Amino acid sequence: MDKTKSILLGVFILMACNISVAQNQWTAEFRPGLNFPADEIAGSDVKTGFGFEITMAYNFLESLGAYAGWGWNDFRANDALGEINVNFEETGYSFGLQFIHATGISSLSYLLRAGAIYNHLEAKDNSGNRINNTGHNFGWQLDGGVSIDLPAGFNLRPSIRYRSLPGEFEIGTTSTNADLNYISFGVGLAKTF
Repeated sequence: MDKTKSILLGVFILMACNISVAQNQWTAEFRPGLNFPADEIAGSDVKTGFGFEITMAYNFLESLGAYAGWGWNDFRANDALGEINVNFEETGYSFGLQFIHATGISSLSYLLRAGAIYNHLEAKDNSGNRINNTGHNFGWQLDGGVSIDLPAGFNLRPSIRYRSLPGEFEIGTTSTNADLNYISFGVGLAKTF
């Protein structure tokens, strides 16, 4: 846990560098998305999910910056872990680097992100009671898309993301694979300040 806190503190310090002289280098973004699982979770077919992420980013160079955020994603399965209609909820943190560079078209830039996630996966029954939990684990994500300039410092950011999170559910004395791998299509709304 101390290693995680150190990494998060390092990302925060990196983002806070030169804050006194920074103008138009901070960005806040809200990104809802649809999530398409790449495989089963705990041996169960999982349906298309949805979720959102809120991030803050700081550009320490013109096109390069660091981001950190928190997100929630929900997936449904008809039959998992001995229950009917199970919800798998992924929540946790993301951080990494982003590269946003102009394409030559005045209002359009391309966007690339690569980073780590520190999330956990919970299985919940119909009543919202937790059946199982993987605990927090490190994973990774890659993201690519475009950033479209809008008036008043806003940007529209459609993107595609691949996310991978390893995990296991403990059931009695046995472990069940609960790796979560999915593709997410989302559209972020960002404000630069």
